[in-house]
Amino acid sequence: NTILQKGGYRGSSSLSKTNERMYLFTEEYGTITDTLPDKYVMRPLALADYHSGFCDVLSELTIVGDGDEYDFAKRFEEMRKINEIKDTYLIIVIEDTETGIIVGCATLLLELKFIHSNGKVGHIEDVVVKSSVRGLNFGRLLVLRLVEMAAEKGCYKVILASSASNIPFYEKCGFEKKDFEMAYYFEKGKL
Repeated sequence: NTILQKGGYRGSSSLSKTNERMYLFTEEYGTITDTLPDKYVMRPLALADYHSGFCDVLSELTIVGDGDEYDFAKRFEEMRKINEIKDTYLIIVIEDTETGIIVGCATLLLELKFIHSNGKVGHIEDVVVKSSVRGLNFGRLLVLRLVEMAAEKGCYKVILASSASNIPFYEKCGFEKKDFEMAYYFEKGKL
């Protein structure tokens, strides 16, 4: 049963009540979420978060692009269907429950391996907190919750890439420098 239809969700240009709290995955909440201030909640990404500022928060980290509500829903549905088979895309958000606005987010990708007795590796990506609420420890809480989730899912390690300026932050979260990361970026139309 798909939530998508060209031009909107199930024939509508906005989210239907049925889909507004459709989550990307089902999560059992850990102890980290208990440390948030009262008006904030940490939870999985919801389909309705397109309208709650999720992309605005991501834009404080990198280029989001010019996708619309349909593009967001299409990607959400792709990830959700994969998660129905095997948890892979675990995106969590922090929501200000008084305003309904997303103020932070982070992603845990789970990679299946043949090494380490068919182990799993967690990859942390896209950690960002809205500039207006930085300093409230939300980035650290997001990272610690993803580490906790990776352990719950049986990962033998969690890795991430960081700019040099963010290394002290991740060290405070328990990470240590290891090796180097390399990247190969594709330009449009070029291999």
